[in-house]
Amino acid sequence: FQVKKEFYMGKSHYHLANGINRSKFTVLNSNKENILGAYKKSAVTQGDIKYPKDQSEQKTLGKAHLREALVLYEECQRLKRMSRELKGKQALAALLRNSYKVTLQEYNSSEAEDEFYDLLEPPDIQADTKFQLSLTAPDFTQYRITDWFRGLGPIAIFSAKRHWTAPRVVQLNKGRAKEGFGFAVRGDAPVIIASVEHNSLAEFGGVKEGDFIVGIGDKDVKWSSHDEVVGLIKASRDNLHLKLVTPMDRNYLKADHLHKKGLNKNA
Repeated sequence: FQVKKEFYMGKSHYHLANGINRSKFTVLNSNKENILGAYKKSAVTQGDIKYPKDQSEQKTLGKAHLREALVLYEECQRLKRMSRELKGKQALAALLRNSYKVTLQEYNSSEAEDEFYDLLEPPDIQADTKFQLSLTAPDFTQYRITDWFRGLGPIAIFSAKRHWTAPRVVQLNKGRAKEGFGFAVRGDAPVIIASVEHNSLAEFGGVKEGDFIVGIGDKDVKWSSHDEVVGLIKASRDNLHLKLVTPMDRNYLKADHLHKKGLNKNA
């Protein structure tokens, strides 16, 4: 904050100096009120020069503002070097160096001054803006956001406190057989393999009781309801592509830990 304050104060002195130095004295005189309006009412300077009365004072006042800008830019660079957070900000360092360099060139191009006016301090500049500050509470309902962690599944089930096998893919193909795939499901979000029939396609394919169905085909079903999963299984007809995970803590498969929404349904 302090670096920003010193930097913009230096900028104000630099631009005011340019306005004074590069204007013809007759034009400058016609804008006297605008120049005086930039200064604080209580501002007092050595020599009492708040507004140039001739071209000599015009150059003196302009150079005094340039000198003040140099002092403020040097202070900015000093504060940056002392700050741990800003020490590695190369873009900021380049901005401060360039601002100081441009101002120094402008200062050196000015004509020599009398020794008395060489010590002149410019009047303090009055901060002013045409913009009115208004605080408005953000309305987050206008923006839709994506919860990147939702893809991990329900936190109560797929939390870091529990251990799982890596997801595995099981492909079941009925072929000419008329029987089902040989497993039943229960629960919601996620749906669980409730039972596996002996010598069935599911058993031969590696489906185990207690497995969690996390995907069917290309669809993620960690958050899907019981009816949605059953519908996807039926829609697969003779070829079923399952993605399963198995909890490594077998105690987790006890009845009091399972989701019991809906009756078991055979597939």
